[in-house]
Amino acid sequence: MKRTLLVASLVLSFVFTVKADEGMWLLNQLSQLNLKEKGLEIPVEDIYRPGQIGLASAVVNLGGASAELVSPDGLILTNHHVAFGAVQRASTAGTDYLTNGFLAKTRDNELPAPGYVARVLLEMKDVTDQILKGMDKIKDPVKRMKAIEKRMKQMEEEIEKQREDFDARIASMYSGKQYILFKYQRFEDVRMVFIPPRAIGNYGGDVDNWMWPRHTGDFSFLRIYNSPDGKGVPYAKENVPFKPKRWIKIARTPIKEGDFTFIIGFPGRTNRYSTSFAIDFYLNKVYPMSISEFQSIINMLDEIGKQSKELAIKAVGTTKWLNNSMKNYQGNLEGMKRIHLLEKKK
Repeated sequence: MKRTLLVASLVLSFVFTVKADEGMWLLNQLSQLNLKEKGLEIPVEDIYRPGQIGLASAVVNLGGASAELVSPDGLILTNHHVAFGAVQRASTAGTDYLTNGFLAKTRDNELPAPGYVARVLLEMKDVTDQILKGMDKIKDPVKRMKAIEKRMKQMEEEIEKQREDFDARIASMYSGKQYILFKYQRFEDVRMVFIPPRAIGNYGGDVDNWMWPRHTGDFSFLRIYNSPDGKGVPYAKENVPFKPKRWIKIARTPIKEGDFTFIIGFPGRTNRYSTSFAIDFYLNKVYPMSISEFQSIINMLDEIGKQSKELAIKAVGTTKWLNNSMKNYQGNLEGMKRIHLLEKKK
């Protein structure tokens, strides 16, 4: 998948005492998974049903990351690292919300999160036939890909013409074997409500990052606002909290071993079906080169940050992103070597 805004996928993890099944599925595949037999206690249709409001309707794409609507007044729960950029931009040397955290005691105190866009899924459907119709006649692979991309863009633009706050994205699945259309309502007025101090939200730093178990309070609360007539518009004082048709209640009791669990969200991507050639490319070129480049940039930003607290605040977001990506790449590289993935793929 190469699109920036990726699919509203369902990641399931069935927790048993001996074995855990796992995988990634699209919402329209739920009916094929025998979830009731696995332990699901609510009807599958309550999670997702085409054209209807379900549990999945409360899951928000927040700048490509995942968030959940948790109140009838547009309150969303997401990760601390997802809200990190917002609290960084609001911080100064004199008002360091990054270190001390932020709490809006009233809605009037909620701070704008410029650059943050929330997208609520309205519809998804398979458009493979429409995208690939007649494409088999184009033999040149480059010309074929350009023709496909042109058709995708045309379909997206047709939907976005319907309303100013509509977004459409067509995602390519299985290296172009399937195409799924996602239609969203876009909200550009997102505000900070509660961001915990960095010592809580990023406890353990990069040492604990990507590790399990973790003891990090990796959460933040923001709120979506729209115009008084319900349209997604940029920040304005007269905007009002978004009123979702579905929101998620936070459980008062913890899960226990053996519980059926699943996660609805916007995962980055999976390369599970990559060929041996792709594995070789990442193993011997992409990951080693990227890790080296990331480390060089991190070292440079660390030196810049030593000059003043103001510069340190400006650099910390990029440094955090680079450290996160670098550790991910290091883990992937180590894991691929440990299980001899390239040899298994050949």
